[in-house]
Amino acid sequence: MTTWVTEEFPPWSYTENGEVKGFYIDLLEAIWAELETDETRSAIQVLPWARGMNYLEHRSGTALFSNAKPKSREKLGFQWVGPIKANNRLVLTVKKDIQSPISTMNQVNSFFCKQSIGIINRDISEEIFLENGGQEEKLHRLNSGSSLLQMLVANRVAAIYYKHFQTFYYIKTLGYEESDFKSIYVNASSTKNQDGYFAFHKDTESKLVERFQMAFKTLEEKGVVPNFLLNTS
Repeated sequence: MTTWVTEEFPPWSYTENGEVKGFYIDLLEAIWAELETDETRSAIQVLPWARGMNYLEHRSGTALFSNAKPKSREKLGFQWVGPIKANNRLVLTVKKDIQSPISTMNQVNSFFCKQSIGIINRDISEEIFLENGGQEEKLHRLNSGSSLLQMLVANRVAAIYYKHFQTFYYIKTLGYEESDFKSIYVNASSTKNQDGYFAFHKDTESKLVERFQMAFKTLEEKGVVPNFLLNTS
């Protein structure tokens, strides 16, 4: 039996009035229907990302979504279903009054102080930041996107490094003005390794993963996947 795990990543996966919702939830249900299983969204656990990754690494039967697929995670032996191409880039978001020109990771390292850049613990953003020359001492690790934005508003961090769509979703839903913030596309923040996947524990039966991939591809070919994404964005 598979343990399905996701994070608060609205509007693509989130809880509202005790119910889990979003693009990835709708997609997972559609895959279940394609496979003619009787699983329901009530079985999906919403956990902080770092805990979800811990489950995926150490608890047999776990499937975690949406998971990026950098080489470091491929080395852990996970099995993958996807990709889901959402074109959702990582950006460095700051308050609008920051005037210093920032376009490279070297400039990020020079401009920001120790523990002044908010980031999700064990998220792909952390890995990309470090791989592209960002200094680890600059990072302040948190467990949710809403916490990132609230820390930025309260001046407890000077910037956040997070997915563009989710950043501005939180700005809107938490009652702030988009015009009070600006996002910087640091050169290192490419779309490489940022596609989404369902990641399965390494010991998951390969035939199950293959059937899941086939169902996903069928839905993709029918246009279901892009339609779900369009209706959620």
